Amino acid sequence: MFRARIRGTASSATTATSTTTNGTTTTTYATVGNTTARAIDILSGANLPRINVAVGGGVYAVATGSTEHAVAIRDQSNTLTNITNNSIISATITASDDNGDGTTDTLVNRPIAIDTRSNTAGLTLTQIDTNPTDSDADKAIAAPYIRGDILLGSGNDSITSNGGLISGNIDFGNGTNSFTLSGDAVFVGKANNGATGTVAFDLAKGTAGFLSGTSLNLTSLHVGAESTLSLSLDTTKPTTPIFTNTGAAIFDTGATLNVTLNNLIVTPTKFTLMTASSFSLGNVVTTGLDGHIPYLYHADLTTNTGNTELYADFRLKNKEEGKFSDNQYSALAPILSVAAKDAGATSALMSQVTKEGFDQIYNQYLPDYSGENLLNLSLGASSLNRTLGTLTLVPDNNEGQWWLQEYGYHTKRDYGDTAGFKATGFSFAGGREREVYGNQMVGVYMSYTSASPLDTFAIASEKTVNSDVTVGGYWRLRTGALKSWAHAGAGFTSFETTRNILTDSVNHVAHAKWDGYSYSGGLGASYEIKAGPFSMTPQVLADYYALNEKDHSESGGGDYFDLTVGERNSHLFTSTALLNFSYTKLFVKPEIWFGYKQNVSAELADTVSAFAAAGSTPFTLSGGDIEGGGPVAGFRISADNQYSYFSLEGEYEKQDAYSNYSIALRTRFQF
Repeated sequence: MFRARIRGTASSATTATSTTTNGTTTTTYATVGNTTARAIDILSGANLPRINVAVGGGVYAVATGSTEHAVAIRDQSNTLTNITNNSIISATITASDDNGDGTTDTLVNRPIAIDTRSNTAGLTLTQIDTNPTDSDADKAIAAPYIRGDILLGSGNDSITSNGGLISGNIDFGNGTNSFTLSGDAVFVGKANNGATGTVAFDLAKGTAGFLSGTSLNLTSLHVGAESTLSLSLDTTKPTTPIFTNTGAAIFDTGATLNVTLNNLIVTPTKFTLMTASSFSLGNVVTTGLDGHIPYLYHADLTTNTGNTELYADFRLKNKEEGKFSDNQYSALAPILSVAAKDAGATSALMSQVTKEGFDQIYNQYLPDYSGENLLNLSLGASSLNRTLGTLTLVPDNNEGQWWLQEYGYHTKRDYGDTAGFKATGFSFAGGREREVYGNQMVGVYMSYTSASPLDTFAIASEKTVNSDVTVGGYWRLRTGALKSWAHAGAGFTSFETTRNILTDSVNHVAHAKWDGYSYSGGLGASYEIKAGPFSMTPQVLADYYALNEKDHSESGGGDYFDLTVGERNSHLFTSTALLNFSYTKLFVKPEIWFGYKQNVSAELADTVSAFAAAGSTPFTLSGGDIEGGGPVAGFRISADNQYSYFSLEGEYEKQDAYSNYSIALRTRFQF
């Protein structure tokens, strides 16, 4: 009797190449197909009953080329009856650009780890984890493992694993077969058997994930107390059971049953999971199945009156069950419509079993709609109004004076009715003014405001940039302790976004640029009351900012991700009352203020969008309600004389819907 004990590595590799020439450039492509890499090939007439892959050893078959084959172990002798794996058996095929068109071709063949289809004697395949208590770092890559399909013959075959991973499809063929997982073993793949084949399946302790397309004739099913059985259902065959079991199906107390779908469905559907002579479900969750199915869905497990069939009744969650916002729910049908046509997107959505995970994927399909453009760009106009309020001197030099402002801010709107956002921005402004009538000044100004808001679910490669260039004029008055001022301007606005979804299964990037216009105005008044070195100054302000955004279309993300977005017109009108306290006997003047800011009239335009795919249904997202008010507090340190002024200030504003904190530098000078 012969026996192969592999302590080192048995390997085979194949790469087929050819050369094409275009001008003076020569490029090599894989073009010769249908070759096979086999690590161990037992031919007819040979005699090799046992293969033992020892710890540290390995059997590898590696092929490169979209039409290549890779088989780690093949038996055509009908003598191989035992394989023991303590390490690695692996077959892999890497796709390539076989025809040189610049696109990686789809694999034609599947890698095969073990092929004993001609075997009638029966194979006993045993995978043994010799170090089941290895470190967390070691567990990151399961060992031992078998990668690639396992194709068995008509004999009575047995697969047993007490640890590690089996990743690939299993065809048990015919015969009376068994499949046992214990000791935290893991299996992921499809499983089938021949017309007369059967399998006794014992998931004693471990995890088994059966992919859609699985169809097994079982003689028994046992799922242990510390085991997880996961089933992926074929949405095109809801009445076809995954397991047809002539024996009992027993789930011990503590066993877990997870169910998913291979495609999105929007119509309530009853799926037949399995049949058995009887079911004992232990304490398996049977109602709702939250955490055990894709988050999108509600499902209930039921049995027929004879307790011989197990069903899963799937339907989409309603708004309350899914804890969807109004905006999320209004976009649900259009998003599912395009995601269902995108296999990667379907996989990404269906893999999420929690609200947090679902939101992270789902919200990538939505455009900006939380008012980030209006709320950020309007701060440029309101900061200008504040600057005019700090100007005190009315010079009599007949030459006028200049002033500059640098205003930086951070705005945040929490996730809730809208996606929310965080934004950092700045506004730079400068102006020139001249004295009229002895106590008044008139002037012109130009401002540039820009921010980079990112919604709550933005990932690293996403970006949004908005900007506003405004020109305008103003008037201000100083008479005794009273100051008053007013300004008005019009601006050109521009916007650029990169919206992205990136998971293991899907990667789409959509870009858009568009522009618009703005008009703004503001006025204010203050009155200084002095008491020795102290000063108290009540101040009132009103600000108005209106923003137009033209309609635009995204590109680069494909028809199932790119959006067209309609024109938006928004405005914000606010009033502010402040009480300022200062000390005037130092070289610099310290000031603090407290007050209240009210959003008197606020309209965040609805965002009407549709996916680029033909026939897509438009959906409408509301920017929500930002009317209301909140406290304002700040400080300033300034130095002022006849010829110049300089100040540093900071402020915090808390509205019901959002918050903002800022820092500003302001200066005035004559020359």
